Amino acid sequence: MSPKYNMLELARKSPAWVSRIGATQYEARWLANHSQNLSLDSIYDQISALLSRAGVVTFQPWINREVHSFISRFDYVLPKHYVAFNVRRGNKLTAEAKYWVDEYWAKQGYNETTQPSNYIPFSHYLEQVQNEQESGVLTNVYIATDDQDSIKREIDELSGFSNVTFYMNPDTSPKNHLQSDLECSIRYNRTIAAIADLKILSQSDIFVGEYNSNKGRLVHTARTSFVDGEIGTARQLDMRIAFGPESRGIPGA
Repeated sequence: MSPKYNMLELARKSPAWVSRIGATQYEARWLANHSQNLSLDSIYDQISALLSRAGVVTFQPWINREVHSFISRFDYVLPKHYVAFNVRRGNKLTAEAKYWVDEYWAKQGYNETTQPSNYIPFSHYLEQVQNEQESGVLTNVYIATDDQDSIKREIDELSGFSNVTFYMNPDTSPKNHLQSDLECSIRYNRTIAAIADLKILSQSDIFVGEYNSNKGRLVHTARTSFVDGEIGTARQLDMRIAFGPESRGIPGA
């Protein structure tokens, strides 16, 4: 049985299970009673909200201090309101997400041998906030990526975004894959920079990314809460999918 159906069975047959992530007896019974009529995504949302409320998607105090200190040393102050993008490049797109990359370029008239790149261009991510850009609301953009150089080149080629300020992590090293052969201190510093990205993505007004990556799924969980403080009202802050599956997937998977 797949993990997602294990989770459904747990919600339906073992309501006490969710008490381990902070659910009250009423909330556990509610999930058990309503799970038959809820979609998978809706169940995932309720569980994500429970995880978020319980503080599961948090870090040890010393890690939080390190991340706060790291962000305070940025050579800019990120505005209070901004749109955040998680733009994944590298081996993820040549493995698990290759199907979606090939599908994107096929829609543009290319095949696997003629497509211009093995990744989806940043301009496609920006299309997800086209209305905000046209209305002038899109003024501050933060980009988390493991390939800053290619993103900067794409930004230079954009037209119609002269009023938008783009921000990136000052640590330009790759952060999605921390090579095991690096010195521990370097790996630790890169991890702190990656967590800083995660925190900034989670706190944005609008998040644009995908659910293929662990980071995208973690951001979804961190941005999900109960609107009225009650089970059944789980909603996430504005999230838009650039490509790939629309389903959120299992929280934490």
